[in-house]
Amino acid sequence: MKISFTSEPISYLLGCGLAALAAQHWREGAVQNRVHEFDPDWEGYPAMERANMFRVVAVRADGKLVGYAGVRIFRSLLSRKQTCSFIQEYYIDPLYRPFTGAGIKLFRFIETQLRAMNVSRETIGEPPGLYLGKFFRHLGFVPRERLWSKDLA
Repeated sequence: MKISFTSEPISYLLGCGLAALAAQHWREGAVQNRVHEFDPDWEGYPAMERANMFRVVAVRADGKLVGYAGVRIFRSLLSRKQTCSFIQEYYIDPLYRPFTGAGIKLFRFIETQLRAMNVSRETIGEPPGLYLGKFFRHLGFVPRERLWSKDLA
């Protein structure tokens, strides 16, 4: 099995099954699924892509879409010379996680893409209950602050 990674427009990925894969991710335990319904703003993503503020990385196994990562890109308001990113969501179908190294390869690919865009800070959240600290440390991430959120609706 050949695992590959590419940045692809979300409009193309929707035709490749991205919506179904995102729904699978949601059912598997996305943090927000207890408070909000699954209702992605699929129409909003292309405008963010055109503004170079969002990028989707596709994970494919022998050409089939089996995972993705959504990355927000933004300029720091505290330092005009710093461009930041936040890996907003990341998911690989459980059937393709073991023994493929897909997770590590996905984050390495993202880092290469971000460096080419002159992004100087990469941030990622760790969903509760997943305990990915060791994995993220292996990739070179360091804990800088803890993210807290509160649903107001």
